[in-house]
Amino acid sequence: MLTSPILSDDHLLRALLKDSLNGLILYQIVRDETGRPIDFRYQLVNPAAATLLGASQEELIGRSCREVFPQGEELRHYYKLVAISGQNMRVDYQLPHDGRWFEVLITGQAQETLLCFFTDITERVQAEQALIKNLTLLQQTEELAGIGSWDYDRSMDCFFWSEGMYRLFGIESGAPVSLQTYSKSAILADQPVAQRIVEQLTTGSHSFEEVLRIWRHSEVHRIKIKGVVKADGKEQPDWVLGICWDIS
Repeated sequence: MLTSPILSDDHLLRALLKDSLNGLILYQIVRDETGRPIDFRYQLVNPAAATLLGASQEELIGRSCREVFPQGEELRHYYKLVAISGQNMRVDYQLPHDGRWFEVLITGQAQETLLCFFTDITERVQAEQALIKNLTLLQQTEELAGIGSWDYDRSMDCFFWSEGMYRLFGIESGAPVSLQTYSKSAILADQPVAQRIVEQLTTGSHSFEEVLRIWRHSEVHRIKIKGVVKADGKEQPDWVLGICWDIS
């Protein structure tokens, strides 16, 4: 660690604790007679962390983590793992009393101490949860309506297929798909249609609509395919989005 000719390491740490927008706590490890870590005593607490704990910095210094934060047994479990192993750890933790999520970096320090950094990630977690919820709703809707959705990234030559697409084409969920999937699935008479779809996906600049007859579980099905080129103001669009449904 770089030191200042004016400020000691302790003063530098205190300055960081004071000015950081994230929560920072320095704990003294408390061990039993066998050397097992059993608790953690507050040595330094910055204002952001004190606010999270609902107390002033002065009220926290020297007190036990179990006493101040009795509901934090899960978090103390991670503290103990770091105290025993000496290996730093990064975990996501939800505060029991208000539901906020934090990324917690736990680092072992000299003189039997732990330095912990708390970063609020509530918005990120909520966005991830909303995405999962929306994907679940999409899957349920597709299953009920018998449709599938897809997007194709031209720059990466990469497809994303929803679960509904795999069902429509009779392909195992999660199996790799590519532009060739259309020609492989199409009946012989519809190979020209499959080729037109590929051309629209790779170089087309307008919306398109095709009906492709495919083999699915030894039966012929008529699949309607609609695609929209997502330009975003670019001369050469990178994305094509679309849906499919069975019109047999």
